[in-house]
Amino acid sequence: MEGFLLMVLFAFLFYMVVLPLLGFLVGFICYYVLPYAFGGVVAIAVAVLVGIKLLLTWWFWVPALAWASAVYYMKKKFSDLGEEVEHHHAANALLLGGLPYKRCKNQAFEAVAADS
Repeated sequence: MEGFLLMVLFAFLFYMVVLPLLGFLVGFICYYVLPYAFGGVVAIAVAVLVGIKLLLTWWFWVPALAWASAVYYMKKKFSDLGEEVEHHHAANALLLGGLPYKRCKNQAFEAVAADS
């Protein structure tokens, strides 16, 4: 009987504690860690394949600066609508051609029109 109760207790702890923690860790790694790790791998690959001198030139970083500026601008546009988004959501909106921003803007206009 004690063995059965211990199995029930451990099964409960497994499903209520261990599996949610594992799901959180997998989601965190996939959503936050992997994009930065991929960027690091790309930077190292460029340094190895082309040479470190390319990474030290100013014109190599101009597209990165333009991308960072575009992400910041998209994040600012969302905050003007009252939506606080993180930088990866702003980057996703840029990659999708601004469709999430347009949807959010339309919802804000519909909410204002409904209040009037």
